[in-house]
Amino acid sequence: MNRRRLLRVGGGAVAASAVAGGALAYRFIPSAPADQLGTSGELAAELLATVDPELRHLLQVDYDHPVRQYHNRGGGGGGVNVARADLSRAQRNLVVELMHSGLSSTGRTIIPNQMLLKIPDAVFNNLLICGEPESAECQILFTGPHLNLRIGGANREGVAFGGPQVYGDQWGNEAPGLPGNVYQPQFAAGMDLHADLSPEQRKASVLPRSPIQTRIEVQGARGAFSGVPVAEMTSAQKQAVKRMIDLTFAPYPEADVAYAWACLEANGGLDALHASFYADSAYAESEAGSEAYQTYRLEGPAAVFYFRGYPHVHAFFNVAMDGEAPLSVGEIVARNSVVREGPSL
Repeated sequence: MNRRRLLRVGGGAVAASAVAGGALAYRFIPSAPADQLGTSGELAAELLATVDPELRHLLQVDYDHPVRQYHNRGGGGGGVNVARADLSRAQRNLVVELMHSGLSSTGRTIIPNQMLLKIPDAVFNNLLICGEPESAECQILFTGPHLNLRIGGANREGVAFGGPQVYGDQWGNEAPGLPGNVYQPQFAAGMDLHADLSPEQRKASVLPRSPIQTRIEVQGARGAFSGVPVAEMTSAQKQAVKRMIDLTFAPYPEADVAYAWACLEANGGLDALHASFYADSAYAESEAGSEAYQTYRLEGPAAVFYFRGYPHVHAFFNVAMDGEAPLSVGEIVARNSVVREGPSL
């Protein structure tokens, strides 16, 4: 049952508890977003204009505030927890519409249906607005259960989506094949690619241990990439890789997706990527070499796609126009001509 139907019918234990809660029910069961949404900048500006100054101080920071660095590395933090904040019903509805404004029509059917978000939608998240809404430098960040959603488009450094996107879902927890998980099609696309690899390619693609999931910094042209090169794949296998990426991008706005593809093409396209799977993510009952790995990674000079499917979905991706530039906040002070490590560092 979706949120709109739940509110209309008013049945079941959740609806009963909401009625019992009286005026506080909207803290946890907001109205569904309107069919026609304003832009993210318009909605963020409207929200900030209606909250009291103390709350606005918590909701909004400068574009180059250090807290955005955590989000640049795939972490979360800062802002205001929507459920606990002193917001009116109208303001909470604005927050829901603000989150949906950063999603495609497909994304609006996926992300709000993740476990823990299916009824409360954006309400279980923290909201942080970096910069001035409707300006060229503004990033809107939702962080919460299995979600770090960035809204606002490419950042000043030219990184797609403004930086890494993080998503996940616990439906189908610890079950082979992720049944019922909203990202199951992405998992299936990865398994389709693995099944289509030749024995030699499979051997090259399977690594023993999954990497740290937040290791999503782009490496640049001099990076070391594991797995099987996409450049050595057949056209059918390359189409499978493209489908994996298309499904990853599907929840996000069309303009942001177009720029992300432009970033990929500027850095060698699909042929610059490598695909890897991880033996420690195999189904417990599977034999080595089977198509049972639940975690995969696509990586190239300026892009990382990491999909972890066991025990449930944790996924991260980071796509940049310039793989040599660090993703950070503030202005670049200087560049090292060589990598610094050991005594020289």
